[in-house]
Amino acid sequence: MLDLPQRNPQVSIHQNWITLRNKNIVWLPPEYRPTEYQPTCFTAHESVLAIGHSSGRVSFMGFQLNSE
Repeated sequence: MLDLPQRNPQVSIHQNWITLRNKNIVWLPPEYRPTEYQPTCFTAHESVLAIGHSSGRVSFMGFQLNSE
């Protein structure tokens, strides 16, 4: 798996997971994961994560960011 660069210190993608504050919170099914042959890009702004897929599709996920 590709480790994509982190754009937001709170919401990111790492290996097969969406992470929140460096904790695995959502496991990504195979069709949403980046691979060597089908790279996926992502960006995060505040509490919204956008995932771009090689098919041209874009997925958006929003998170509630509570203070710990």
